[in-house]
Amino acid sequence: MDLIEKVRDKMKKDGLSVNKFSYLIGFSNAYVSKLLNGHRRITEKVEGVFNDYLSGKYDGIEIPKHTDDDKQKICVQGYRQAIKDMKEFIDSKKD
Repeated sequence: MDLIEKVRDKMKKDGLSVNKFSYLIGFSNAYVSKLLNGHRRITEKVEGVFNDYLSGKYDGIEIPKHTDDDKQKICVQGYRQAIKDMKEFIDSKKD
């Protein structure tokens, strides 16, 4: 089993999303997502952090509530609604 598979398995066991995992290890969501999907090379630093995670170094660290995925979904919904409202506004000015 390679490093990424081990990390994914532990994330699943710990109930961590990419958002929460990235907060925990201190990398951006986008970077972690690209690493986990094989779109970025695993550097020595990343390998060290992933191995620390697998060894339990981050176990027991409480993740603040603001990293909750539900709030992220709400922000995305609000953003989409704002875009829709702006399109409707622009369309109303064309007529």
